[in-house]
Amino acid sequence: MAQLLRRQRPDGSWAGIRSEAKAGDSYATGLAVAILQLCLGHPPHYLKLDVLGL
Repeated sequence: MAQLLRRQRPDGSWAGIRSEAKAGDSYATGLAVAILQLCLGHPPHYLKLDVLGL
């Protein structure tokens, strides 16, 4: 989690592999947010069902 926070841009986004590609930035930001949610104990609904064995 510390690695993600250190690499976050001032506007709250993260740079993709190629910073000139806007689609890469959107993907990188979405992936970073998903990882942060997991680190904070907020898995998506479908993973909660797997953990509960449903």
